[in-house]
Amino acid sequence: MLANLANTQDGRKVLFLRTAAIALAAVVAVVCPSPGSSAQQADEGKGWKGLVPLRSTRRDVEAVVGPPAPGGDSLYLTNEATIFVLYSDGPCEKGWPYGWNVEKDTVVSIVVSPKEPRMLSDLNLDKDKYLQSRDSHINTRMVYANRSEGITLVVDEITGKVKSISYHPTDSQQKLQCPDAASKLPVGHSQTDPSARFDVYSDLSPDLERERLDAVAAALRGRREADVYLIAYAGKIAHKGEAGARAACARDYLIRKHHIQADRIHAIDGGYRETFEVEIYVEEKDGTIPLATPTVRPSAVKITHDRPVPTCRAKVDK
Repeated sequence: MLANLANTQDGRKVLFLRTAAIALAAVVAVVCPSPGSSAQQADEGKGWKGLVPLRSTRRDVEAVVGPPAPGGDSLYLTNEATIFVLYSDGPCEKGWPYGWNVEKDTVVSIVVSPKEPRMLSDLNLDKDKYLQSRDSHINTRMVYANRSEGITLVVDEITGKVKSISYHPTDSQQKLQCPDAASKLPVGHSQTDPSARFDVYSDLSPDLERERLDAVAAALRGRREADVYLIAYAGKIAHKGEAGARAACARDYLIRKHHIQADRIHAIDGGYRETFEVEIYVEEKDGTIPLATPTVRPSAVKITHDRPVPTCRAKVDK
């Protein structure tokens, strides 16, 4: 998952939060107020040190903690802590499945790591206000989340030390989430790890594309309870509807050539990346669901009429 999402806003967010759960050391002591007072601040719209997700800006952050660390624009180092701030890359846009309807460089979330640990037991945390779950990647860590107040703690279960506190949009702010981001997954389902994809290929010759799809068909015959997801991305210069047409073409090949049941094949227009690409996932029914992860906003794409319309490369020979 992490490798393929690294260049997207959601990807950067996932990467850091996983890293924070491993490397962040106790958030509360000098740098953060206690979760009790933090919760009160969240109710009052104060966030962390007066920085409020979906309201504060990059300029506000740097007025509080100074400029970002060399080589980055979201990581801040102070004498007391390491702070990661996820910023918006711009308002909502149709076909861009990320983000919030706020201006570019608005704060989306803040994760703070002080250099001095503190015990969870010292914080007088009202655990009834926090949804508790086990970290899905590190089973010795517990996550305490208060969505109504926009605060999440990660705690080392062995030492009892708080490893990170993040400040993020509250439930009352969910109305600002972009529609294409909010509706990505059906209720009760989780996203497939992109690193578990079956295959990925670029703009291949017809013969080579058919070979890759033949391998998909073989996998489906061996896994009768699995579906295939064909997610196609057009490049930065593309014809209108190009990605959807290429995904549909691959789907048609699997149906007509290999007689795969149509309801087992999901052809998805994934949007745009730097260059044309197709991702393939073979997933069990009722399991995790792959999502499109475009890296180029539709507004940054040039829709062209100056080159031939791409043909269906994988069509079945007559």
